[in-house]
Amino acid sequence: MPDTEHRVLFSFDFIKNGFPSALYTLREWSAYVNPASNSRCKVKFAVSTSDTDANKQITVMRDYCRGSPLIVWDQAVNDTVLDLCKKEGLPAPVSSSFSYGGVVNKGLLLAAAHSCEYYVRIDPGTRPPSLGIDTILSQHAKYLEQHAESHAVVSRGYENRLALRDYLLKSNRVLDHHALVEGTTGIDVFNQVTGGAMFTSRVPGVPACPFEPLKNGAPTLVWASDDGFFQQEGSPNASRRLGGADIPRFDPEGKRKGPREYYRGIALAVWFSNYRKARDANGADAAVHTFIEQVKEFLDDEKCEKVCQETNPELHWLPEDFTADTVAPRGFRDQVRNGWNEYATLRECWPDLCTKIRDNVRDPTTCKVVTQLVFPNGSPHQSPP
Repeated sequence: MPDTEHRVLFSFDFIKNGFPSALYTLREWSAYVNPASNSRCKVKFAVSTSDTDANKQITVMRDYCRGSPLIVWDQAVNDTVLDLCKKEGLPAPVSSSFSYGGVVNKGLLLAAAHSCEYYVRIDPGTRPPSLGIDTILSQHAKYLEQHAESHAVVSRGYENRLALRDYLLKSNRVLDHHALVEGTTGIDVFNQVTGGAMFTSRVPGVPACPFEPLKNGAPTLVWASDDGFFQQEGSPNASRRLGGADIPRFDPEGKRKGPREYYRGIALAVWFSNYRKARDANGADAAVHTFIEQVKEFLDDEKCEKVCQETNPELHWLPEDFTADTVAPRGFRDQVRNGWNEYATLRECWPDLCTKIRDNVRDPTTCKVVTQLVFPNGSPHQSPP
């Protein structure tokens, strides 16, 4: 990174049940980018959460920021943004609950609102790399500046793990499984941009594609829609995962999901990939059915049963119930279709949307910690001091 200072927002999303991991993550990364050091990167931290009662956790987090302000995007802020977009007739950059793409968009919007040049996403469960922040961000900034016109993003990878998980698989079918996922989603799983591994974008960048939950609140989670997606739609020939300085994980797997929940995300990614190519819902449905029948051959019954019992003692692994309709029900596919149909408009108006939100954020140069978004026509939400 050149001698000039760079303004960077580090951001991650957490759930209240994962608070210990999130707190440790914040402590490790805030030490890594300690503002009292001689770093040429001027870093702010932001957290986002969909939990409505995470104020106590946020208060504790502030103590770990080593003097840096902690910017917060909570559910009340989320609702305010959605209300603003509805009133203005703008596409929603976030969903009403958790979504992978929404996490990226929250970070980009906050980075733009606080006049940052770069947005860096990390995940709870990660530690900083062995290389210093100036070296890492110098490499990222150089690459992104070289590909500025294509709106590229970059990331590192996880140490000793791909973004794609393999804990449910027969040990001798892992590579076959990875080839199937790559062939059906179009994502090179060995070179995938990884959302939680210092995913870096210039600001305002381009948005990810958020998806609304079902009416019962179940989130529509589409695997790779927050990272590998940018290698296909955002800047297919430029966005990349850089080699070296992989990101260690003290929580190697993150949240362990049962087979139906985990493969729902990948099955929806299969549907998403096929629908984007031809806008043919029937063809996308057929691709999901084929994928589920093929991937079932790679699953280890004993491992699947063990994880089912870990997540819910009342659940059991029943291969005959692992079907396209139970893994990726119609309602989720409809939400993926709706999200994609609105994405072109979201991307087109993204710079204006970032500006509209930035112009209505409280002055970040004041002595008070910036913890809220305030809109002229909305109710300001104040996080606890």
